[in-house]
Amino acid sequence: MNQLQSTTLSNQSVPSSDLLLATYIVTGSKHIFVSVCIDQTVGNGEYMIYATRQLGGTGSAYKGEVVSDIVPFWGTSVINISNILADNTDIIKIYVTTFGLDTTRFNAITRFYEDDTSANIWENATRTLTQTALEIASTVKGSEINIYNDTSISFSLTGLGSLSGYTEIYFTCKSNINVPDENSIFQISQTGGLLYLYQTSIPESTDGSLTVDDEGVGNITIKLAPTSAAMLPNISGLSYDVKLITATDANVLTSEKLNILQTITQAVS
Repeated sequence: MNQLQSTTLSNQSVPSSDLLLATYIVTGSKHIFVSVCIDQTVGNGEYMIYATRQLGGTGSAYKGEVVSDIVPFWGTSVINISNILADNTDIIKIYVTTFGLDTTRFNAITRFYEDDTSANIWENATRTLTQTALEIASTVKGSEINIYNDTSISFSLTGLGSLSGYTEIYFTCKSNINVPDENSIFQISQTGGLLYLYQTSIPESTDGSLTVDDEGVGNITIKLAPTSAAMLPNISGLSYDVKLITATDANVLTSEKLNILQTITQAVS
């Protein structure tokens, strides 16, 4: 991944309307990630970060589906990573707006990155897909996970260590690690199934599962049905962990990043 541009704003007043953080003019067709870091927040204010894309640099500016709605605690940072596909001469703009009680002045760093991995692959004269359809839908690279909403989600984590004596195992994904579990993007447990789901008051528990494939070495598989996966927001840079509960201990087995990508076809039935 290559950094394309970095823009810094300092000592910004909390805006009463949308504040433009950065503008990037695209050269060539690119898969762009945008990282926005905001610090010196007082807390209790609600920060909404979003992107617009102006095709060819003219006409309407289309507001992206990647909208981060975060309420930070006192003095913490707000971080949002957007996932944008763009073509030559498109103009990408990143905005922030705030609501609520936050009254501090803040700093913002906005960085644009290019995911050049896929570009290098598709430049080859002959291309062969070596993944199955299931692997394309949900991939694990190292411990980082990429999944698509509006699909049947299934991925495995292996080599977590012995799961002997477990009474419960949780897989939890959040946009802000400080919020309670009920505000998770989604949480699935081995005994309870789907416990929490983004903007869903009572999720269908049977839509999610966490299966122990090998207790000795620590292999598990997490699944989420497409009807519940359709509720997931298109956000990258989320955090997840796997927590093992026994009669006497509670231990985190792994913790990394998770990216939720948007499918082109959104129908699930």
